[in-house]
Amino acid sequence: MKTILTLFLVMISAITHAQVSSDARNVAMGRTSVANSYGISALDNNPANIGINGQFDKSQLHFSLFSSFGYVINSGFISYEFYNNYFTGDGNGNKKILTHSEKVDIFNSSKDTKNSGSVSNNIVSLVYKTPEDGTFGLSISDEMYGRSYIPVDFAEFALFGNEINRLYDFSEFNLSFSKIRQITLSYSNQISGISEGLTFGVSVKPTLGYQYFETYGNNITIFTNDSNEVSGSGIATFRTAGLDYGFEPVSGFSNIAGFGIGFDLGLNLKLNDRINAGFSITDIGWVRWNKNTMQSRYDANIELTDLSDDNQLDSLLDLIKEKEKPVNSFTSILPTNFRIGLMYRFIEPHNTLDKGVVNYDRGYISLEYLQGFSDKYAGSSLDPRVSIGAEWIPDRMFSIRSGIIAGGEDKFALSFGAGGNFGPVSVNIGTHNIIDVFDIKSSSRNSLMITVIVGLLEP
Repeated sequence: MKTILTLFLVMISAITHAQVSSDARNVAMGRTSVANSYGISALDNNPANIGINGQFDKSQLHFSLFSSFGYVINSGFISYEFYNNYFTGDGNGNKKILTHSEKVDIFNSSKDTKNSGSVSNNIVSLVYKTPEDGTFGLSISDEMYGRSYIPVDFAEFALFGNEINRLYDFSEFNLSFSKIRQITLSYSNQISGISEGLTFGVSVKPTLGYQYFETYGNNITIFTNDSNEVSGSGIATFRTAGLDYGFEPVSGFSNIAGFGIGFDLGLNLKLNDRINAGFSITDIGWVRWNKNTMQSRYDANIELTDLSDDNQLDSLLDLIKEKEKPVNSFTSILPTNFRIGLMYRFIEPHNTLDKGVVNYDRGYISLEYLQGFSDKYAGSSLDPRVSIGAEWIPDRMFSIRSGIIAGGEDKFALSFGAGGNFGPVSVNIGTHNIIDVFDIKSSSRNSLMITVIVGLLEP
């Protein structure tokens, strides 16, 4: 069990200090994307939108090379300040001995919390819009997902030990982590004969798995009676791939531990000149793990009859015996998510000398609903999320974005960001929680996304 506690902290630390996630424009607009994304920013969000250009962009080819990266952290308590205060020693190289008040602070912060993080580094993205045969897209990205849930009983037992006549139920404790590389091959085109404004998109996503950890099963309980006799029951089982004994990675992105396939499906419907609707289901698929695959089994069926006996009391947690054995292979699902949303355009007419009256988009408002399909696998959640995003475009070169996020693993957040167009190059930056940017050390919900896209081949 100590190993699991250590692993939890290591994974959260790794996610917090890594660098990813979706496109910076989408994140700045309240993480909305299904109806308002376009071009490269639509990859992995709604493939139906990859053939759409920004209003001043006439390029047929767009690419991004090692220039799109970021991270998202959503935690109930993990922050740089929290980690530094309690898990980095006493400043003299010694282990920190927690006082009772510090334990109470950790307990109040960590109990009954869901923690999640995602890190993504896009290696290359490419979108090519043909004159008549639709739009083709390619993306290669490295991604990490992590999530955990710490129930009240687990946090209290780990910090304060066992209380008389109290049953501690650890069955809801959950920890999962995955590190993958996805190759996305997308295609989009209009659906003729049904509706002039209906576009479909599909992506096929070969997936390389590198590291994986999951809580496969857990029904452990601990009880101490009024005679100070401690009894435990249940078993916790964890499955790993691409990790050696001790949960160290075998190697970075050079050693493949699994292979899978995923699919994205999307639609975009233009209702009129101002409103369009979007729909997508992303990451329908799986990864088959078959290298360095292990199953760890913690057996908590124990009896302690004399707490004064040092031989029995060495450590209650150490009595939960671990048995690790290789397994042939196992399968995990990808973090599937469903999105549906609307976008409204604010149009402003302008008189021009050569074209007469021309309508320009001066802003957008987007509304989106997101629903995941699992609480077990990192990258998806059964808690729905509703987002509202806005973009103001005062001129050709600059735009300001903001949004409101409610629900899901984000809980509540105010997003913000900006974009600049400099000839063929567009630069975007955004965060899903602007409030915590002003207190980054104590922040447990923060993100940063930067995206640079180059457009070429104007007709």
